[in-house]
Amino acid sequence: LPGTFGIVTQLLYILAIFCGYPLCIFPTFAILESRLFSDGPPTLKRKWLKNLGRTLLTFLMGAFAYQMSAYLSVFISMLGSFCSIPLAIIFPALLHLKLVKDNPKLDWALVVIGSLLVPLTLFVDITHMV
Repeated sequence: LPGTFGIVTQLLYILAIFCGYPLCIFPTFAILESRLFSDGPPTLKRKWLKNLGRTLLTFLMGAFAYQMSAYLSVFISMLGSFCSIPLAIIFPALLHLKLVKDNPKLDWALVVIGSLLVPLTLFVDITHMV
């Protein structure tokens, strides 16, 4: 968007991403820390090792995002392949098959089509990236 409104919109989006990051990354930290620091008392050393791990993972993700910024559109497309196709085609058909069971041929056709679309769209994304 041109002008001041576009700049303000971008700044507010950056603020939203900055404030939402801790909420999004918390499950990852919880899983990793439960595997790495499962036993032992909560000492100061353990606390700082956890903080160091969180900081390193955050910087690693930032460096990865910076390196892959040229491929942002391909990344969004891959994310759509992995998440949107199953959510839009495969999972509803499987849920309908489990709950209603009145038209299994159509449900299984949608599951097969969705399962074929995921690798096909990923292949197209990878060929555009290379």
